[in-house]
Amino acid sequence: MKILDYVNEYKITKILNDNSKVTGHSGDTKWMNKVWIPGLREAGVQYFAWVYSYEFFTQMEIDKTVDNSTGIAMRTFFLPEDARQWLQVF
Repeated sequence: MKILDYVNEYKITKILNDNSKVTGHSGDTKWMNKVWIPGLREAGVQYFAWVYSYEFFTQMEIDKTVDNSTGIAMRTFFLPEDARQWLQVF
């Protein structure tokens, strides 16, 4: 929820979420799709680049969240630099 506070305070429209060092399941996809992603969208986030963890089940969690999200252009990446480049296009 602290991220939402910063997004609102600084009027952030792009996020690079780097999960490359995450090991194990990272969160509750239901909560992310019902609370966090809609909160980001309402706060004005338009683009969200998500860097995968190298842990397979965490990748599946990320995919599930991205597949169920609407209203924000979201893409997944294996490398932070690729995510950065995608965000710079906008």
